[in-house]
Amino acid sequence: MPLPLNDPLLELGLFFIAGHLMKVADRNPSRTEASWGMVAGAGSGLILAVLMSVRPSFSTVVLAILAGSMLTGKVDCPAHWTGLGALVAGVLLWGVAPPAVITLLVLAVAATMDEVGDEAAESSGRGMKRGWVLKLRPFLKLTAVGAAIWALLPWQGAWAVLAFDSGYTVAEIEPRGRTL
Repeated sequence: MPLPLNDPLLELGLFFIAGHLMKVADRNPSRTEASWGMVAGAGSGLILAVLMSVRPSFSTVVLAILAGSMLTGKVDCPAHWTGLGALVAGVLLWGVAPPAVITLLVLAVAATMDEVGDEAAESSGRGMKRGWVLKLRPFLKLTAVGAAIWALLPWQGAWAVLAFDSGYTVAEIEPRGRTL
């Protein structure tokens, strides 16, 4: 049963928080901080499950991000698996709005390109002069906005991608010693 979220700002705020928590879970924590990564992963997964139950465009976006991460092997630590488990549990509990399959495939390709580009930028070090562009993960954002312009994705979905990525980016630029 979908949860009644009808406030666009609340939905975007939740996407921002989910993106932020996902990056917190993504960090390589020390042994003392490992539990915080798992809590962040679970929180992100549950928030994304709630959002997937609300709108088809949200389930399309979340599944595309998940597909890009899984296809490139980025789900690779206990915090990620905890987040995925929480997402699956939430989906079983609240259901999922049916995604737009063609749009999902297009966005999944863009999300995969983002992950591959980010990996290339990280592995090349200083040798890649324009690697900072790939670190911005532009493909999914541009594809989501393009899909909204061409009416393949409702604008809420494009805004959701931008909010999620903003939360993720803010977590990336925090000082290393702070997590939330």
